[in-house]
Amino acid sequence: MIKGSLPANAYLLSFFLFLVGQASHASFTASIISNIHNFSLKHRGKVSGALVGLFATSSGVFGIIYRHTFSKTHDVQGYLLFLAILCSTIAFIGAFLIRFIGPKVPDSVIKQSGSGSELEEVSDTVKVDEKEKQYNLLEKDNTDEETKEYSLESRSNPNYLDGKRDITGLQLLKTEEFWLLFIIYFFVAGTCLMFLNNIGSVGKANGKSSDLRTDLVIVFAACNLTGRSSFGLLSDLFSRKISRFWFLAISATIISITHLLYAFFTSDFYILATILTGVGYGGLVSTMVLLTSVRFGVRRFGLNFGMLAIASAAGSLSFGFLSGKLYDDHADEEDECYGEKCFRTAFILSAVFNAMCIGVILFLIHRSKRHTY
Repeated sequence: MIKGSLPANAYLLSFFLFLVGQASHASFTASIISNIHNFSLKHRGKVSGALVGLFATSSGVFGIIYRHTFSKTHDVQGYLLFLAILCSTIAFIGAFLIRFIGPKVPDSVIKQSGSGSELEEVSDTVKVDEKEKQYNLLEKDNTDEETKEYSLESRSNPNYLDGKRDITGLQLLKTEEFWLLFIIYFFVAGTCLMFLNNIGSVGKANGKSSDLRTDLVIVFAACNLTGRSSFGLLSDLFSRKISRFWFLAISATIISITHLLYAFFTSDFYILATILTGVGYGGLVSTMVLLTSVRFGVRRFGLNFGMLAIASAAGSLSFGFLSGKLYDDHADEEDECYGEKCFRTAFILSAVFNAMCIGVILFLIHRSKRHTY
């Protein structure tokens, strides 16, 4: 389309963007699934946090590449070709290099599984599905050993269900915890993506330079990386003492306070709000990926997280439409809006919805203490 070989059609462009979105999320999910299977429960937060963090920072990295290379000659066509070749090559190589290994199984688990003969069967000559069956058995026993390390008494462990369930499909849709997480992801991720998608428009409405607006996209990506990697690490460090749900509460609190202040002090809070929203959103995604694997099981993690990720996409569309409608209500005859009024209502609503999500998270924490899930 850019070159002129294809007609400039909005529907055709939408179809291509759909394919790009599917491929992007498929590669992301594949890398997460592979490593969740290959690392044990006690390291899952760090591993998933690092992976989703790299995914987040990629937009900033590619933004820097474009700014210092292709943008100088305004070669958008060359940049898209560069992305197509690079991303497809990496995905193709990864398809052959990524292997199912499985976490290291303690000797005690091997004895319990009677695995003298079982482990011998798990070799390169065994079929993949048979190897996975062996791994699922050993992982279950391995997880039980790890949860004993957390606490001798399961009722004193705030994350006692971690790794103990294998829920997917219709059974997942009947689980109250899934829908509560879905609601949280819809509102918190939706409002964060509304912020990200409107960074340029908010800056323009408040007289910020175009260079600053471009730089803040990179800043958001860097802070997103910080939130994702740090929340994953902290979740592993403190999981013996506090529920992992508290990290969702921290993310929602950061976003709620930030967007409330941003609604009334947009110009003064522009840079700091970008930093805090990036950290809060990154922590949210990292924790959601981790909770999906430890609360519902890793066997069908791809399907489970895909179902949960619908909430993020739906929230982005919903709040994007809402902010656009509110912007248009304050626009002049030329469809331009200037001043804090353009996005104030949208960010007040964002603060309210995130505060509501904090209440839902506290309910989840309360229910988990009662062991009703």
